[in-house]
Amino acid sequence: MTDKETLRKRILAVRKGLDEETKKRLGRIICQKLLDSSLYKEAKTVMSYMDFRNEAPTEVLNRACLSDGKNLLLPYCIDDKNMHAVKAELLPDESFTDRFGIRVPKNALEYVWDPKRIDLLVVPGVVFNRKCYRIGYGKGFYDRFLTLVKPDCIKVGFAYEFQIVDDHFQRDYDIPTDILISEKRVYYNENSGVGL
Repeated sequence: MTDKETLRKRILAVRKGLDEETKKRLGRIICQKLLDSSLYKEAKTVMSYMDFRNEAPTEVLNRACLSDGKNLLLPYCIDDKNMHAVKAELLPDESFTDRFGIRVPKNALEYVWDPKRIDLLVVPGVVFNRKCYRIGYGKGFYDRFLTLVKPDCIKVGFAYEFQIVDDHFQRDYDIPTDILISEKRVYYNENSGVGL
């Protein structure tokens, strides 16, 4: 196993052990930190995700986006390589589960948006480091998608504190988030100059 595979496996095992109440409580804290920020308030188009496999919950953020009149986009993986940003009109009633087990808005392909229109992109991950780099599930969907957004799109990682490690696993071509939010603190990518 590679170092990334070892980290991924270890963190997924811990994350799997989270009970529903703890997960929701921590998710509310993480979401609220972003909702209180000027980054959120100034964004017109927010791409989030529908959490699964005990990822940091985004329901509070997603519902706020809809009630605040923002364009809420969610990821839709159409095959083994490509992910689209699709507009969500309703949550979660009007959704279906895709082949990876991720909830997706109904009629998703009718609402595909250009990634260059995203102002704020909330990124899930399995493992993050303190420099805001991430390890996902290993399929590369977000790695490829991050190359498509506009240069001034703000990228925010959501993670539980136990998902954040000191390891320097990133490679030269990896794209970090600008900010990483956990229930305990906010980490900043020193090269991006973005703050809450």
